[in-house]
Amino acid sequence: PPGCSAVKMEEMHGVVAAVDAVRTRIGKMLEHQNTLFERAIYWTHATTGMRCRMKADVIFPHGSTIIICDLKTTDSAEPRQFVQVMKRQHYHLQAATYVEGVRAWAKDVLGIRSPDVEFRFLAIERDGLCQSSEIVLRPADMMQAETHRDRLMSKLATAYEENRWEDQWEKEVNYVSLPDYVYGE
Repeated sequence: PPGCSAVKMEEMHGVVAAVDAVRTRIGKMLEHQNTLFERAIYWTHATTGMRCRMKADVIFPHGSTIIICDLKTTDSAEPRQFVQVMKRQHYHLQAATYVEGVRAWAKDVLGIRSPDVEFRFLAIERDGLCQSSEIVLRPADMMQAETHRDRLMSKLATAYEENRWEDQWEKEVNYVSLPDYVYGE
């Protein structure tokens, strides 16, 4: 039938387990009438004037706090392992960007001048057990992520203004050294 997809039974079991993991972790958010799903939000970056866009999996107003939840499938939901994925994938920049976007949206759309916004990753393991964990950056780390993101936004704005898109390493020969273990020593 239209709108349906064929799924193998073992894949379906994995999907059901993942849904159960999500419901266990954030079930109350999912059932709240004011929860938003897959909401696209547009805003202008305050410092650079650049237009920005985000699309959050879940936005949940909870009292005076707005909680953003982003679901991530991963090999390991164990927090120390997931931190390694966060570093490789630069998820801290996503968190900082989404918090900025929701703050701007809350101000412009909801009329809330300076809302408390919390970003949570919901890490769900891909294997059949679908173990999960909620991961939140500590406030000091979020501040560093916001600073890092602002530096990158300024660099991007400059590149747009100057129509200059290469880095210095692209203009020259780059000499590198490899660690000794590469040579089997």
